[in-house]
Amino acid sequence: MKLNIAASALAASGLAAASNSFAGSSLYFLPGLSASDQAYYIDTLASYGAKVVRLWINKHATGCDKGSNVVTYADDFETTIGSYNWDNLAKVDKVLAQLAAKGMKAIISPHDGNVIHSTSVNTPNGCDVYCTTYRTSFYSNAQAQAQYDARIKAILTYKSPSSGLTWGNWSEAILAFDLQNEPFQFTNDGQNGDPSNWLCGRAQNFKKYITDSNIKVATGGIGGDQVHGYNLLSKALTCSAIDIISIHAYVGDASTWGYLLPGFESTAAANNKLLHVEEWGVQTSYSSNFDAQAASLNAQGIPWTYWQMIPGSDGTQSCSSGCCTGYDGFEVGFNSGKGNLKNAISTANSKTTKQDWSFVGAPPSGGSGTPPPPPSSSSSPPPPPPSSYPKDTCTWGCEGWDCSSSVPCQSAYSCVGGYCKDCTWGCGGWDCSASQPCNADYTCVNGICHHAGPATGKRDLSGTQDLPAVAWVA
Repeated sequence: MKLNIAASALAASGLAAASNSFAGSSLYFLPGLSASDQAYYIDTLASYGAKVVRLWINKHATGCDKGSNVVTYADDFETTIGSYNWDNLAKVDKVLAQLAAKGMKAIISPHDGNVIHSTSVNTPNGCDVYCTTYRTSFYSNAQAQAQYDARIKAILTYKSPSSGLTWGNWSEAILAFDLQNEPFQFTNDGQNGDPSNWLCGRAQNFKKYITDSNIKVATGGIGGDQVHGYNLLSKALTCSAIDIISIHAYVGDASTWGYLLPGFESTAAANNKLLHVEEWGVQTSYSSNFDAQAASLNAQGIPWTYWQMIPGSDGTQSCSSGCCTGYDGFEVGFNSGKGNLKNAISTANSKTTKQDWSFVGAPPSGGSGTPPPPPSSSSSPPPPPPSSYPKDTCTWGCEGWDCSSSVPCQSAYSCVGGYCKDCTWGCGGWDCSASQPCNADYTCVNGICHHAGPATGKRDLSGTQDLPAVAWVA
């Protein structure tokens, strides 16, 4: 959603004080790596100046994953609702201690919304105990809400063996907690505007157990990719217990960031929310590579977290670990010609934000030892200057802006669910059935048009305004 209030909203908002931007990466299996591989990963990111690593409270098996060897098994935090596997948190806690020692922080997703779905959805993320118990009623069922609140209390009041602090009071190691990774991904709750008030109800519960004001509550990417139209859901924007609006976006062209993010940021700021690009990724088939997209993102001065910078070889490299499987195509290895990670992160740190992120603190001063060198200029061309990207010149009824019967879209767009979209029938988020199909770019999943294929939340959205057929990837 994009409102024509950018300058005035940021100026009027209490979040207008500028501070330095920052960057980092997700790595959901980091707690399962060996101690030496964990240290190598964290130390290298610290030497690049990365401030954030995003972690999940999730199950992970041993074996090969994205060019790395996962050697430590972790079961789900709950295999029986209300019975907690504390060993899962203990493994994550060891990672948190290493991050804090390097001057880095974690964003923690305490559950994965991609595992909540109907029996008709087949996703590699699986179906956990909340899924098998409640399926798509998970968000609306009062008992499920109470049980999830209890799970969050257990996580946030967990006393760290490393620091002696509860996680809700350990801001040296934790920047934010997501409500969930991608809530409403496979349910009607996003389309229906969160009728059960799940988002704010859960955020209020988080706040009960967060005793350090420098630890924030983030949305975690409502509905998955922003193209579905739910990342900036009204119920999240108006909830005072939510601090950060998390954007998840997989775009093919670098210029997309220039016309998406200014409106997103102004909308968040107008509601006293910070804006963070929590997930983005680049595949080799995209029209703009990693370096170009990082430059465009950094030109906006908005903090970001990549999906995923990995310690092993990515799919474009010869295999150096002997464990090169499990790729989704978005990975970038430290030594890969796919992207200059060090340059992208250091450039982010040099940018000034429009919002006050000063509570995050300074980036790390560097790790111990010598990290792998970034790609040479011959294998990875320098990012183009920000001025080479198209300006956001649209002034009314533009793609992604709010719309209604009295506030129309331009003729190139249709008003879909309150937002201007380049789609006229069977669009993402629309109701669907056997007699009311989705258009060719979408698949009918649980009565809603979604991007095609079985989903885990990572999409190949290689187009910009005219979205091509889309493949979901594991």
